[in-house]
Amino acid sequence: MQRTNVKIDWVFLIYAFVTLFFGTSIMSFCGLIPTEDGLIARTHYQGIPFLIWAYLSNRKVRFLKEDKIFLFFSLLIVLLRIFLFRVGNLAQVVTMSIEPMMVLAILRSANIKTIKYLTYLMFLFFLVECGVALLEAVTRVVIFDYKNMWNDGIMLYELRSHSLHGHPLQNAFIVSTMMIAVMLSKLSLPMKYSLYFLGLMALFCFNTRSSIYLMGGVLGVGLWRDLFLNKNVSVTKKILMFFFVWACLAYLFVQIENFELGSRLATKMNKDDTSSQARFLILKMLQDLTFVDLPFGTDGVQIEFLMKKNGLRILENSLFIILYQFGILYLIYYIVLWAKKLFALCDSKYQFIMYMLVLAILINTNNSLCTNTPVIVFVIFSVYLMKYFNHKTYEAINNNTNLQR
Repeated sequence: MQRTNVKIDWVFLIYAFVTLFFGTSIMSFCGLIPTEDGLIARTHYQGIPFLIWAYLSNRKVRFLKEDKIFLFFSLLIVLLRIFLFRVGNLAQVVTMSIEPMMVLAILRSANIKTIKYLTYLMFLFFLVECGVALLEAVTRVVIFDYKNMWNDGIMLYELRSHSLHGHPLQNAFIVSTMMIAVMLSKLSLPMKYSLYFLGLMALFCFNTRSSIYLMGGVLGVGLWRDLFLNKNVSVTKKILMFFFVWACLAYLFVQIENFELGSRLATKMNKDDTSSQARFLILKMLQDLTFVDLPFGTDGVQIEFLMKKNGLRILENSLFIILYQFGILYLIYYIVLWAKKLFALCDSKYQFIMYMLVLAILINTNNSLCTNTPVIVFVIFSVYLMKYFNHKTYEAINNNTNLQR
């Protein structure tokens, strides 16, 4: 039954707007990043105040029992780590656990108008995010220079757009989650694949190989389902779509050649390919973990020692970062709980499997989950985007799922 309360949660929409559009690049460009690397700097500080405001101002928002247990366990792990190592990594727990839980709790009680405006914001964000990435690639100028990484914003050596959310890996993660929502939606085929190819071009601009390969594979699966398995589409429309996709691919390859997009794809697996080698060296670090380290993780000094020992400068695998920092118990709990949440959000097993495959690969080739960018919030937003495209009613978006369980 449609809810009678149609009051729009503007505070939550402000939070969503800030989260979507005021990423690390924008905050750095505006000089709004804290100078000291403390608790605030490591959290999503620009959005959390609005989220807390939205949570406190809505009396209908409730955490589920399983949410409360998980949050209690998370805080317990933080306290235990403070006792053992004097460092609890509270900021990371806030960004990857507490903040997404609050967002999901608010969305469970949100009315259709709030969700409608949220999807409008997300649609606009996707266009802006991809548009900025393409503009940076064409001009070879980083518009919002992230932490002054470039010489006056000019890309002198390697083409990698930074768009709105700082590091290319974080941008690629976010755009990929939006792309899977578009592919699983019931948008018209021309609209669906136009948006998807826009996202794919942005991934080439971010120059992130794992995301390009991954979303290229998703494109193949989507085309197979839409052009060969979908009996609701006429043969004429399928033929037209085939030529449309062929034209999009041709245009994409021309632009790749003209602007040297995706140049890192040509990098071979050699000594100079440090990014690919690093992902294999992470596995070697597991050999140095003791049985004492596995349950609750180890301290930052030990992690840095193991990284230097194995020739690593950075960890680009979110699951292993969580394992090293919080232990295998928290890692397993985290994966199982969010997999259950995702299953409840999705309308079908196919949607759930596609989301899980994409997220599993992204998280294992990307460290965005462990940054101050709340990528799990973007995943939740993308699922609601897909559900709104498919249903556009409150009952279908919330009530036909297992969200209340």
